[in-house]
Amino acid sequence: MNTLNIINDLIDIIKNNKRHNVKITIDTSGVTVYLDDDPDETYEEKYVIPVKYDTLYECCHIPHDEYIESMSNDTAIGIDKEEIELIQKIMEYLENNKSEVQNICNILSVRYRKDLDNK
Repeated sequence: MNTLNIINDLIDIIKNNKRHNVKITIDTSGVTVYLDDDPDETYEEKYVIPVKYDTLYECCHIPHDEYIESMSNDTAIGIDKEEIELIQKIMEYLENNKSEVQNICNILSVRYRKDLDNK
């Protein structure tokens, strides 16, 4: 599996969601899918839920600090059932493909690439 497959698979998971703008980041620490509930299409990122597969902890979670930082003070409601179901699908996918995610994230690390050269 390559990076494009992971991105395409995540897009398949979220494609029917008509409520969130989505950003996917991949770096040495993991893969994060940002769900931005933006009904007014202001692109202010006021109600963002980060869903991350963390390569250090080898698990999926919602990073508390990022979540709290990105939620607006005027939020009248938290995460609802529809969002929980979407988050669960994303987490299940990332957990089920954690070895591929780990490999891709490792390749992004200069230290990992240097170690490969030394073998």
